[in-house]
Amino acid sequence: EDIIQSGRKRPAKAAMWFSETADIWGDNDGSFTAGKRTLYSAIIHQGTPLDFVIEGGNLKNYRVLFLADAHVSRRDSEAIAAWVKAGGTLFATAGAGMFDELNQPNTVLRGVLGVSPAGLDAPASSFVGMVKQELPFAAPVDEIAGEPVSTPVYGVRSRVKLAGAKVQLQFKSGSPALTLHTHGRGQAHYAAFLPGLTYFAPGTPKVPVDRGTTAQASAHLIPTRFDARITKLLQFANTTAANPVKCSELLVEANIIDSPKGSVVILSNWSGGPVKNLEVTLPADLTNKKLTTATGTAIQKDGNKVTLNLNIAEALILR
Repeated sequence: EDIIQSGRKRPAKAAMWFSETADIWGDNDGSFTAGKRTLYSAIIHQGTPLDFVIEGGNLKNYRVLFLADAHVSRRDSEAIAAWVKAGGTLFATAGAGMFDELNQPNTVLRGVLGVSPAGLDAPASSFVGMVKQELPFAAPVDEIAGEPVSTPVYGVRSRVKLAGAKVQLQFKSGSPALTLHTHGRGQAHYAAFLPGLTYFAPGTPKVPVDRGTTAQASAHLIPTRFDARITKLLQFANTTAANPVKCSELLVEANIIDSPKGSVVILSNWSGGPVKNLEVTLPADLTNKKLTTATGTAIQKDGNKVTLNLNIAEALILR
């Protein structure tokens, strides 16, 4: 407790954008809210720690920025553009960055992304508000072409015209599904769909909604099967914004809290069951510190490698 109370989460190298401008224009209405929540989960599942950056925030310490808001102020658009030009990587999802705070065309971010909007499709049959409740029954709004099978997308599909960006993936309907554009020393990805919903689709079974109190109730289901294509798509962030703590199980989230009195590595288990012989690799600055655990569970330590059995959560205390 003495470390937690006086400590702060170690800053990440990747961030997700949040703004009052988006709130005013209702950018998180409809399927976009579920899309943003699931995108957050999908990112941290890849071992990429994620901070939240609010409107007017400083981007200089970040290498990757995820943008899901359709409206971004002119001031912040200029800041994001300068950050990308200096070497940052922007990843925008369906409709993101297309308008400014006055709901006028956002020429700055359209230029960074290298696309311009041609339409935004959000049919009622594909709406997802509550992921476990509605995603299993949502009709795909389109599919990303691929072999041997295509990949369905849900909630929203953005139709764009290329303005310098290159197509990386294409919808079966013919429009770009994923583009990449170079801007200065940086680059910008534009996903014309909500990747988080596609990522979660395999892990949300089509079962009756059940808010019971048993472990078998659908309300207590923890999805553990995810779309492999989206997993691969999001791994780019881990090359430049990787977690300083490495876990042998991808679905174990690790965060570091630092204080003058020591550090705590918090392990959260999202795998749906106990993980035996979890191997945790500590960063160099924590390797030689005295290690204990919050629960008193047995551990084995060999250099910077720590092995333990993880149930739901654990805290590695390093002083």
